[in-house]
Amino acid sequence: GAHGGKIAITDFGAEVATNKIDQGDFAAYTIATFRLPNRATYSVQEYAEWQRHGLVIYPLRLLLEVLQELNSLGCGWITPREVAIIVVPMAGDRQTASYTAQQIVDYRKNPDSFSNWPDCTPESNDMRFIREYLLFLANYGYVEEMGQVSDGDDRFDEKYRYIPELSDA
Repeated sequence: GAHGGKIAITDFGAEVATNKIDQGDFAAYTIATFRLPNRATYSVQEYAEWQRHGLVIYPLRLLLEVLQELNSLGCGWITPREVAIIVVPMAGDRQTASYTAQQIVDYRKNPDSFSNWPDCTPESNDMRFIREYLLFLANYGYVEEMGQVSDGDDRFDEKYRYIPELSDA
């Protein structure tokens, strides 16, 4: 090709591809280990900035923890928009899942009170990436996609419901 790049599969990827690791184990491993920043997708400068601040986030694990907390508060669902507006800045500020869930509850009661929060998802693809994390969790049975919050909302207002039976397993 024009760029002369080489594509290689990791040992883990080869085990998944040949069914030595089943889909359930793949999902559990990914949830436990997928972290940001990711050297493969961040520029050297972006990665260094995260390191400078000592920031590491496990987004899939965090989403499940926040959903579990929301569930304990009687409202066990989240939207990609809520993740962007509340969870992302809370994660960057190293807040707990419990505190983050309470902020989401407060946001649902009075979204205008959060209008001065920083926009931590300014790039055109940021909301799509957030939604893809939730779609991953839905695809592997950790959450359930429930449709729009209300008529006329877009795909970033889809509800993803926590499945509490997973906590009992």
